[in-house]
Amino acid sequence: KRTTEPTFLVIGTGDVYKEATFVLTIINGNWMIIDPRLGNVYATDDPRCGLSEVSMVVSHNQVWGNVQLSGTPYRMVWNLDDARAWKPLFTEKHDHLLSSVPSVQRPTFKMGEDPTPEQEATVETEVKRKLQNLLREWRDDRTLRFDKGIARYLRSVLCELEKERNEFASFHQPNVDAEQQSALNNIVGADFQPIGYPVQRSYVTLTPATAERTMHGI
Repeated sequence: KRTTEPTFLVIGTGDVYKEATFVLTIINGNWMIIDPRLGNVYATDDPRCGLSEVSMVVSHNQVWGNVQLSGTPYRMVWNLDDARAWKPLFTEKHDHLLSSVPSVQRPTFKMGEDPTPEQEATVETEVKRKLQNLLREWRDDRTLRFDKGIARYLRSVLCELEKERNEFASFHQPNVDAEQQSALNNIVGADFQPIGYPVQRSYVTLTPATAERTMHGI
């Protein structure tokens, strides 16, 4: 999603990877760190963000080196204008250099032609067929009853989840979950919850599911 908020790359050492690059931006007025690999969003003072050490922050026209005593995100000052915490690589005397540095990006990036409705339908049918075959295989070729009504509704749920992930990096995931949970409850007329079994049912009540699990020895 396009945004007018400032956005930066944060380069350092990750908890998992030796070299890590995260995203720093403002969401709802607060500086947030985004893990681009997982799509998770963290406050800058959250110790779970996945960054163990920050070495520099990069924008489209500047690079700031971290000169603070600590490189741990939740112990740092994130005000890039604070000269005691960040040292810029480029100053006014480097303005002429910035205009002459070529971009590493291609001028245009072509994603390819959009699929036709017929192609979309073909892919959807093939994916659905393969998933159903896998479910039958996982259930030892038992006869499964797929709920087409719920399946049709879950298509819209999938679109909402994908839209939320692309636009908000899962930051609004709990809100989307609550909205879809309520909508599904209205459709089926009961307080249903997603669980892992039986696999051919997307939303089932816990007690009947437990009984079926015991009966079938799953």
